[in-house]
Order: sequence, then C-alpha cells, then structure tokens
Amino acid sequence: PVRILAQQQYPRCRLGRFLARSLDIALCSLLFTFITKIIGLLNAAQGGISVAVERQCVLLAALLLANAFCLTTPGKAVFGLHLETSKGGKPGFLDALRREWQVLLYGCGLLIPVCSQICQWISYRQCANGAVSRWDEESPLRYTVRDNKKLRYAAFAAIYAAMLVAMLCLTDLDLPYAPYGPAYRCGVCRQL
Repeated sequence: PVRILAQQQYPRCRLGRFLARSLDIALCSLLFTFITKIIGLLNAAQGGISVAVERQCVLLAALLLANAFCLTTPGKAVFGLHLETSKGGKPGFLDALRREWQVLLYGCGLLIPVCSQICQWISYRQCANGAVSRWDEESPLRYTVRDNKKLRYAAFAAIYAAMLVAMLCLTDLDLPYAPYGPAYRCGVCRQL
C-alpha cells in the first residue's frame, strides 16, 4: 500500500533528491579516501573485503552524523532541499538521526553495492509516482524545495566532475612520507 500526498505536503523533486544523496555519498567517499591517503592507510583495493567493509561502516556513520548534526548536506544545499518540522522549525537531533538511518537502510541499502542500486531505483520510482518514501511515512519531518532551477543541475555536474578529477588524483597520489609511501619504503622516514 503506497500513500500519495498532495504536492504541497510532499514535493516531488524526483531527480534532485536522489542526485543530492549521490553527491553526499560521493563527497564522504572522497573525504574518506583523502584522509586515508594522508595518514597512510591502505585503500580497499589493497586491503581486501575487511577494509571495504570498514570503509562502508565509516561512510555510513559519517553520513548519519553529518545529517543529524548539520541538518543539511552539500547535496541538499545544491538542490535547494530543506528538512523541517511540520510547524516549519528545525528538526530535533533524534528525529533527524532516525530519519537519516531509515534513508540509509531503506533508500540506500546500507551502501551495499548491488543492494544500494536496487533500493535507490525502487525509491526513485516511488517518488516519481508521487508515493511517500518509507522513511517519510512516520517521520515528523518534511521536505521543502526552494526552487527547481536548471542551474542547480549544472552546479551538480560541475561539482561531480571536480570530485571525479580529485578522486583520480588521489588514487595516483603516492605521498612521500606517509607509511607505505616511497620515502618510507626506502628508509627515509624510518630514520627520522
């Protein structure tokens, strides 16, 4: 059973909501990659499944806490999305945390590779048909959309392109003094 609400109560910003989530996940992933490069940890390709699982757990925690504490994310800001209570005020920490957990569980499949794409597709189709998302059904929070300007999509594309370039640079980056870097391997750092 899928409930349909009036447009003013549940805006159908179909693509914007999902692109905003995609941007937030990519930004967290980029930040995680940058931090692990700086402190010299192995990446998921080198560390195997255990490192990949740890990476997903860190990403989930980062997304969960960022949304609960900040009440907005870069993706939401780019697309003009705003969460508020039914009275128009700022949501409480626990309400935001509960909603974000449900988004990550039902809408993003806990970022598990194939499961995530399936959950996002199902959620997108429901939203496109005007249905209320599972995480919005019992939530006291609601979405508001400032506008649907096409410039927001251009900003998204530019940010995503910059992130892809940054990720490519990070994957090729071999920091000289980080553990496992060239200077460490040849003994320079071990002597300091």
